[in-house]
Parts: sequence; structure tokens; C-alpha cells
Amino acid sequence: MKPILEVDRLNVRFLPRNGMPVDAVQALSFSLEAGETLGMVGESGSGKSQTAMAIMGLLPSNARVSGAVRYGGTDLLKLDRRSLNRLRGERIAIVFQDPMTALNPFLTIERQLTEPLQTHRGLSRRDARRRAIEALEQVHIPDAARRIGMYPHEFSGGMRQRAAIAMALVTEPRILIADEPTTALDVTVQAQIVDLLGTLIRGRGMSMLLITHDMGIVAGLCDRVVVMCAGRAVEQADAARLFAVPAHPYTVGLLNARPRLRSRMQETIAGGCDER
Repeated sequence: MKPILEVDRLNVRFLPRNGMPVDAVQALSFSLEAGETLGMVGESGSGKSQTAMAIMGLLPSNARVSGAVRYGGTDLLKLDRRSLNRLRGERIAIVFQDPMTALNPFLTIERQLTEPLQTHRGLSRRDARRRAIEALEQVHIPDAARRIGMYPHEFSGGMRQRAAIAMALVTEPRILIADEPTTALDVTVQAQIVDLLGTLIRGRGMSMLLITHDMGIVAGLCDRVVVMCAGRAVEQADAARLFAVPAHPYTVGLLNARPRLRSRMQETIAGGCDER
């Protein structure tokens, strides 16, 4: 079966006004299957977010992109702005790590959810509002019919992220790119957002590219994993295999860097207590 998204030897280079060019992504290739959740992991600066921005056509003007990003046989890197905007609204959506990046602080939540429905789905204002309320309810925002008239600053951080997810999914795209979707949230809300994303993606049969540095999230959500280091993919494997038998030293380092509930000192103390 042909992948729903193919990234072929993607390169992203930034040309600063002063200084040497920076190669953020180098010869990166991977594919995303229909209904699959693909994790992309690596430390900050490894090229994960720049990959997402390149796919979505959201890089700044000083970026130079080469290679190919194919969706349904169409190379997204060759589309004009109008065609890309249409595809982004209907087929591919993104959730950012900071919901205030995605949500316009000057527009109500209602306006931000109904506009894509009217533009891309041709719904009337009344039908778009009803569908927007349903979208907020699906991401578990309480009293959605009242809260839809609020502005982003009137929502908590967790509710803003839920609203951003609702906005990304309201037109029912086939692919969701989630770029560090829980980074700005506290631990309890992080778990809720991860569970919500998993439920929504599985329930809709969507594909997701999940960008994160949290290996625990990868273990719970992802089918396959791409490990990024210095702009390159150093390992690609099924999630279960990667955690069981990591092939690259950098992957081993990432796995060893995971927080542990019990430190070695605690284990030693516990062992001593058991002996008594």
C-alpha cells in the first residue's frame, strides 16, 4: 500500500544576513502510512520542528528547501500558495506546542473554528457554529456552547491546547502533525492531551506525525519512530523494536535519558531494607 505522505531527501538550509548558512535538515527521508502514528524524536535543535514547518510550507523567507514532500502523488514543495492553503485546510493540519501560536488572540474561538468550515466545507454560518461546538465537545471542553464565544486568553493553557486540536481537526483532515503538543502544559494536563490525541486519531482512522522529545509519549502512541540527530535521521524502526533493541548509540542515549521513578540510590536503600 502506498504511503499517504512521503518525504524524500528533504533539506532545509537557513541563510542568515550575517554568518554562515545553517543546515537544519539534511537528506531526510521517511514515509507515513494511512492510519499510522509516526513518532519523530530527538533533542532540541535536531531538526524535528523544521521538518514539520517544511511539510506545511511555514518556513521563514530566509529558508531554502529542496527534496520532495509528496501527498497523494503531489509534491507539496512545488505548489503555489493558493493550492497549498487549500490542501493545508482540508487534508493536512498541524497542532503547535504553544496554542497561542495557532490561536489568534484577537478573534473568538467561534470565529477561528467556523472560518475553515465555511471556507473549506462550504457550511452556512449556523451549521458551522453547530459543528464547531461539537468539535469543542469532542475535545472535552465543558459548556462548549457558552465557551465558544470566548477569546483564547479566557481559556486555561490546557483548554487552549484542546481548542487548537479542535481547530486542526474540525475539517477532518487525513494527516495531523503534532509538534510538541504537550510541552507548554503541566504533567497532569499533558497526560490528558496525549490520551485525547490517541483517542481522536484512532477513532477517525487518521495518520499522525508526532514530534516530541518525550520517549514515554512515543511508547504509548507511536507505531514507528524516526530518531533525529543534527538534522539527520540516524535510525528508523518499529516502536516496539526500537525500545527493545535500539540500533544507534544516539538512540540508546535518548532512552537512557528518560526519567526513572526509582534512582539507583533508592534501589540500593530498598535492597538494604529488603535484606533486613
